[in-house]
Amino acid sequence: MNEIEWDAPTGAIEWDDKKKQRGYGEELARQGGLTARYLLEGPLQTVNSLVGDPAITAVNFGIKGINALGANLPYLQKPSDVTTRRMDQAFPSPENGLERVVAAGSRAMAAGAPFTAAAVRAPAALADLPGIRAIASAPLVDITSNAVGGIASEGAKEAGAGPAWQLAAGVAAPMAFGAVAHMAAAPREILRPVTRGGAEQVAADVVGRLASDKRAALANLRQFNTTPGGVPGSRPMAAQAAGDYGLAGAQQAIARGDNAAAVAVRQAQNNAARLDDLARLNATESQIAAYTARRDQLTDVLRETTFETARGNVNYQAVANKIGEIASTPAGGRAESQKALDWIVKRLDIYASQGRTDARNAYELHKDIGALVAGKVADANGAPIRLAGGLANEVKKELATQIERVAPGFKRYLNTYSRLTAPIERLETIAARLGGQEMNRVTTALPSVTGDGAQFTLSQYQMRNAVRDIERDVRLAPRQRAILNRVLGDLNAETFATRGGKQPGSDTYQNMASANFVRRMLGDTIAESGVGKAVQAPLNFLNRPFESRVSDIVTDAFMNPNLMEELLRKSRTSRGSPSLAGLLDYSAPRVTGGLLGALAQ
Repeated sequence: MNEIEWDAPTGAIEWDDKKKQRGYGEELARQGGLTARYLLEGPLQTVNSLVGDPAITAVNFGIKGINALGANLPYLQKPSDVTTRRMDQAFPSPENGLERVVAAGSRAMAAGAPFTAAAVRAPAALADLPGIRAIASAPLVDITSNAVGGIASEGAKEAGAGPAWQLAAGVAAPMAFGAVAHMAAAPREILRPVTRGGAEQVAADVVGRLASDKRAALANLRQFNTTPGGVPGSRPMAAQAAGDYGLAGAQQAIARGDNAAAVAVRQAQNNAARLDDLARLNATESQIAAYTARRDQLTDVLRETTFETARGNVNYQAVANKIGEIASTPAGGRAESQKALDWIVKRLDIYASQGRTDARNAYELHKDIGALVAGKVADANGAPIRLAGGLANEVKKELATQIERVAPGFKRYLNTYSRLTAPIERLETIAARLGGQEMNRVTTALPSVTGDGAQFTLSQYQMRNAVRDIERDVRLAPRQRAILNRVLGDLNAETFATRGGKQPGSDTYQNMASANFVRRMLGDTIAESGVGKAVQAPLNFLNRPFESRVSDIVTDAFMNPNLMEELLRKSRTSRGSPSLAGLLDYSAPRVTGGLLGALAQ
């Protein structure tokens, strides 16, 4: 066929004198020039067909209308015609039907290559879209289908078919080629579980089908596996790290099977790690007592030294004036505020009438106001008297200012005492909400047994409420907040993984593997039909001897987030698409190949 030309319409075979006259070197150079032409012409003509030609056609239509009014404007040339002339000037041209068919396939491959490369390198947010997923999973098949589409379209043209039939041939041929290519891979896919690497690929496809959102699960696993943090010593399972609804359901099935004991041990070890992490808070009576003793030791000397050098009487009238100012404000005029302010005024009168105007006694009055703020003061009926913290602090601040005037250093003592009291109050609040060293307010009566003994199990619900109350009542130190939040986060993730998600039902891994195989061969839509189910039945039988190998790999992945990430990354499947999306996933790359073949001509 290198030295003859086939005249398809007549069926005649004619001797090609031009080729006969060229030497081997000349013909080789010519073929190189043709190849370079196709590499450039394919992408250029595709762009021209999609953008340039339609735009110029629209412009020429407008020019035609103007010329109808008497103008004589020249029509613009289509970019595809210009490109063809330039290519004819710079490169050799196909000289017979065979070369024109080969040219069509080459141009289609060159035109489609950028699209294939883009699909292979598509970002995670687009990788699972119908069509893109199929192209990325078999790029060589996709590039070849482009060539098949171009060859079929040009072949129909050489045979005398019209444009519609040329386009139909360009679309149908790649789809047929894709089906044949998939079926040609069937023996390899059936034998894949025989090897360790093949079994891992089957397991990867299984977990890919189980995941409800493979992209999000992969992102969560990647962050979990690469970012240090979490509860020290806790080893979350894969569904917990992935935060995926589908994987959570599958993990529940694993936890109820032969691996139940291993899962229970892992959960008990994680519970012990959380309790150990909470113990780092040191929210115990002994620690609180030690902090209190240290605070008193440092501040008692400072306070006594300040009062021993004090001279004069504290001006209670200035404090009373401040109370009058507060009472005239909207907040101070509220009934509850008025009751509290009246109580402070009465205490001022008592201290003044008893002559208790020195700095030491004024400090006791300062503590009385503090008790009022803390809700420790009640009225005659036993109801607590409350004053908004901001208003009370204004009164306390004014009283402290008056004490400072007669006892310089008093405010320094207050600041030191407050700074050293803050960690004590934090520990007291944490201990009260968690239940002290025994953690009895956030644990259940259910024991969690490890090799080191039994411990009570932390309750996610009780721990969540405790953390909420602690953060409401006191301002935590960053380290304390980090411990509480990571323990609660660990508990939340485990609770999600053990309660959420839809289990895969009675499907075994061999059934999943067979279903995945049929979907890859026939597409989601056909795989879900009766034909697909019939094809799947014998595959189940063939996969049965290898089910334990695949099952062990999948189970290991659920115990190991790093392995789960690796399998999901290798997975060629994702959760089943609706029928229309499944059909699009299968057919879109093939149809695209045919269209590119037609457009690149």
